[in-house]
Amino acid sequence: MNDKLKDILEGVTKYSTITQVSKACYVSQPYISRLLTETEADFGMKLVNRNLTPISLTYAGTRVLAYLQEEVLIDRKMQSEMQQLSEHQGGSLTIAVYPGFANFWMPRLLFKIQRRFPALHIKIVEETTSIAERDLPSGKIDIFIGKVIYNEKINSSSLGRIPLYLVIPEYSKLFKRGHLYRDSVSDDIKILNGAPFITISQESRFQEMIDHFLKDNGVRVRNVVEVQNTMLATLLAASGGGYTITMKQIIENLPKIGDINGLKLPIDQFSLDVGVSYCESSSTSKFIEETVSIIKQVGLTGLGC
Repeated sequence: MNDKLKDILEGVTKYSTITQVSKACYVSQPYISRLLTETEADFGMKLVNRNLTPISLTYAGTRVLAYLQEEVLIDRKMQSEMQQLSEHQGGSLTIAVYPGFANFWMPRLLFKIQRRFPALHIKIVEETTSIAERDLPSGKIDIFIGKVIYNEKINSSSLGRIPLYLVIPEYSKLFKRGHLYRDSVSDDIKILNGAPFITISQESRFQEMIDHFLKDNGVRVRNVVEVQNTMLATLLAASGGGYTITMKQIIENLPKIGDINGLKLPIDQFSLDVGVSYCESSSTSKFIEETVSIIKQVGLTGLGC
């Protein structure tokens, strides 16, 4: 019954009439009416405003739907964890790291985690913040290290802020040979007006930050290339493909392609709030909780900061 009730309540949020909901859920209208009436009688309150068009959920209906959806997620997590345990009886943990961070962070973290849980199977993947924001609640990943996530379903703790750098290609007027890193001055950012810029895909939370920063400084760039992550954007900028904004850790992980400068942006104006994120519930494993504690202990030293 719970599955059907969840489908019906979800249908109410998408469609205007019970007729449309019944077609979408492949059940009859009398069945929907009977199920809603019985459930409302059990709870002693209305779940659906059926006398209005469009139909809608009451507040109680939205809460019941939220619990039913959470029940499905917990079941999926249980199935996934049991599958992992059947393959790795010592337990399994999937850690997602922002692209470009893993090379710095994991060598410092892995030893500490393995020393605490010698039999634990650890899977390390790279994900952007926007993808991690989807994968954490679904149980696809257990922990994310990257930009702090602002989502009520996710427990996200800041480890601190790191400075960001504007990648200056060799052809730029701002390029200075022999000066890999230097601090920016107030007018440096204006060089980006009309300049070719390499962006990260539209779902990127980091790109949203960059867009706001440019807008606040009255800068309009010319978006010439869109890529999936900051690592690739930095690599292409170093190849002369345009400007981009990145982290020092990623610049130092680049193969030698071309000469660039890393222009350090004022940390009080623009920086990256790095954190560790996971979904906390009564079923959260000790592996997740203790690994999060280890990550917090390592902090930004994991990035060499």
